[in-house]
Amino acid sequence: LKAAVPEIPSNLIDQLKSGGILIAPVGKPVGAESFSQELVKIIRTEEGTSRQALIPVVFVPMLPGLPQVNSDGSGGQT
Repeated sequence: LKAAVPEIPSNLIDQLKSGGILIAPVGKPVGAESFSQELVKIIRTEEGTSRQALIPVVFVPMLPGLPQVNSDGSGGQT
């Protein structure tokens, strides 16, 4: 992910196969309530998943309603 999300969507974690790693910025938008997000590393194993906070970061928030791209590279629905 290239933008911060409040929590990593479970459907992204579900796509990881055993040994797969997902790194994402997680946290509330930077403002009065929070000063940064954390870069989080999710690892899928045979037993499940593990989560590790790596470093504090500041990313722009994920925006809703942007066009999606299909796996074949064509545009999709918003």
